[in-house]
Amino acid sequence: RKAYVEAWKACVKARKACDEAWKAYVEARKACDEAEKAYVEAWKACDEEILALHARECPKCPWNGETIFPKP
Repeated sequence: RKAYVEAWKACVKARKACDEAWKAYVEARKACDEAEKAYVEAWKACDEEILALHARECPKCPWNGETIFPKP
């Protein structure tokens, strides 16, 4: 019985740690999603300018919007 009680206590403690870790994960995921949204918005705001600069600085670049490795 004593071993059972100790195992149950360990289980409860582990469950609490798991729940806290999951909560931290959910909060981190929200922060990550918000950061990605900000990144996409920033990219869209200057996309044309960046592409024009790239075209001037790298006139022979094979970039096609997806890859620099053209298909043969």
